Parts: sequence; structure tokens; C-alpha cells
Amino acid sequence: DLAVDSLFLPATIAGATSTVANASSSLDSRGFAKFVSASIGGFDIDANEIKSGTTLVLDSDSNSGEIRLGAASDIDTGDGIYMNGTGNAFRVGNPAGNEFKFDGTNGVTIFDSNTNKATITSDGLKVFGGHASNPAAVFAATTFIGLQATEHIKITATSMELKDGSSVLASFGATTTIGPTGADHVSIDADSIDIKDGSTAENKN
Repeated sequence: DLAVDSLFLPATIAGATSTVANASSSLDSRGFAKFVSASIGGFDIDANEIKSGTTLVLDSDSNSGEIRLGAASDIDTGDGIYMNGTGNAFRVGNPAGNEFKFDGTNGVTIFDSNTNKATITSDGLKVFGGHASNPAAVFAATTFIGLQATEHIKITATSMELKDGSSVLASFGATTTIGPTGADHVSIDADSIDIKDGSTAENKN
């Protein structure tokens, strides 16, 4: 039997008796155990990391702390889960497709492919379906539904417009117009309904 109030390994370091501050491992009378490194149930532990192989890593030394699961090694590499303590890096999934990511620069991204994704930034929510740079819908202070280069709807705080590219086909607001305002169209406001050719009223009620 062995009964001691404290235990330090190794017993001496550089010719001097080891202490809790420099011992590789120690155990004191309170039951406090300290190990500079260890391997427990398949988990390796050292001063900076707790890990099991390469698929589960808790790293206190890199990027203000990292958690890496699966094949993920950073915000843009490897299928899995990655996050760090900078507050600007979190990803779940495969960077080549089907991922959810926040990188502190490009907002939040839900990604299937470069042409099928959704992004949330200070500019609003953009949904891409089939095109890498032209969103199929934008939800913000000014909302667009449909590709802005072709037929789409534009909604602001004061009006809703039906558009074909930059051409306004109809506008619904305090003054409503149906038809391109540079040609034959109907103009409706609180006082009248006008049939107009450009700015010229052809019939007024």
C-alpha cells in the first residue's frame, strides 16, 4: 500500500525536486490531478489539444480556439464542421456544395452550388437559382422577385412595379400606371383615371 499527501512525476527535474508547477503529472491531497499530456479512451490530450485521430479536434492554440469535426480543417476546407473563437468562422457541410457558412465577410451563406445558394448580409436576403451573380429574389428595403435583367417585380415602401429589365410595365402606388409610361398607358390617382400617350392625356375621367 502507498499513502502519500502528494505525488509528482518525475521526482526530480534538472537535479531539483519537481513541483506541481513543473511536474509532468501530479496528484495532491485534495484529489486534484494534473497531467501535461495523456491518452484516455482513444483521446490524446496535450497542452493545446484534445483530439481523437483527425476527425475530432478541440484546439485551444489556433485562431482563439478551434473545433474541427470530420475532414474539416478550416473555414473553406474539408467536409465536416468547423468553428473558431474569432467570432468570424462557422461552417457545417462540404465547401464544394451543401453547406451552411458564416465567415464574417460574406454574411451567412446556405450553399448547394455556386448558382444555387442563399446569402444573408446587411444588403438583405438574396436567393440565387441558376445564376451565380444575378439573384432570383432579393428581400430588403427594396425587394425584387425574379431576375432583374428580365421580367420581375420590384417592391419599395411606396410602390410595387412589374418590370421587364429596366422597363416599367405597371406601377401600383399613390399613382398607379398600367402600361409603359412612354407610350399608351392608363394612369390612376386619387382624382382621376387617365388614358395617356406618354405625358399626353387622351381621355380623362
